[in-house]
Amino acid sequence: MSAAADLTQQKANRRAILSWALFDWAAQPFFTLITTFVFAPYFASSLAATPAEGQSLWGFATAAAGLGIAVAAPVLGSVADATGRRKRWILACSIPFVISCWAFWFAAPGNPHGVAIALIAFAVGTLSIEIATVFNNAMMPALVRPQHIGRLSSFGWAMGYLSGLVTLVIALGFLAASPETGKTLLGLKPVLGLDPATGEGDRATGPFSVLWYLVFVLPMFLFVPDMPHRAKLGPAVVSGLKTLLASLSQARANRNIFLFLLANMIFKDGLVALFAFGGIYSAGQLGWGSIEIGTFGIILTITGTLGLLLGGPMDDRFGARPVIIFCIATRVNRGSDQVSENALGIAASGP
Repeated sequence: MSAAADLTQQKANRRAILSWALFDWAAQPFFTLITTFVFAPYFASSLAATPAEGQSLWGFATAAAGLGIAVAAPVLGSVADATGRRKRWILACSIPFVISCWAFWFAAPGNPHGVAIALIAFAVGTLSIEIATVFNNAMMPALVRPQHIGRLSSFGWAMGYLSGLVTLVIALGFLAASPETGKTLLGLKPVLGLDPATGEGDRATGPFSVLWYLVFVLPMFLFVPDMPHRAKLGPAVVSGLKTLLASLSQARANRNIFLFLLANMIFKDGLVALFAFGGIYSAGQLGWGSIEIGTFGIILTITGTLGLLLGGPMDDRFGARPVIIFCIATRVNRGSDQVSENALGIAASGP
């Protein structure tokens, strides 16, 4: 009976871990299709008045979302720690996220409010899904032992990258087409009669991201154990804010924590810039269309996934610091040393 109970518990744990990682799988189309490779280039090249203006406006929307995340995430994270439950916060963030993704369909050329719709939807969607990700990541300590956090984290990221690869192939193969040829990357006409001239295939990535998210986020709500309820919202807000202020005081007094937070901010700021501007720069300055940009994205996603599959076990075995140093070193010297594709994937994605 004990062996049977242990086997049942192991199966439940594996199901919970996979369901947790499916959150990254569910959310990734927003980052891959909208933020970087499909909708953002469409915004800069077809919706904004000029590519330069499109890049500028997209940058302002990215900055607004980043500011909102910087202010809201620590506060809401502390409140969630005080209340105990994370799923209800993910659900609350999912509602504006879904609405924002669906709104991208209405950002059509000729719509006098198209630019505003796209920018507001992008800023609100980014804010919502990033905060939801904070709460999803907060579940990790309840799923695995501390020494396996690195492997679990990289598994979630790898699931996200695989999802990005799959959805990018779907978007380029069946939705978005070249305005010149009217054909997708697979040489097909877009499904549902989507018109390439008005960017319907590019705009359809919004509703497509909604459907993908709603289907694949369900296992996380159903099978991942949540923390028990600790306190009501009102007292939890007060307790959470006190905890946040105490943490900030400790960070200022502890040099290592302060340096880590500073380095983490700079590193992530660079990644955000690459993700937000990579696609629209290619469209505005290099003249690439959605097919060329998407093909490049497929290549990057494959190498990033391979790197993540290696990064997690390396983190668990050697520790985070040696892996980070290795990633930075290979990134700096990749042009002269001709490092392997897997190393490039780790450097591009982070451990």
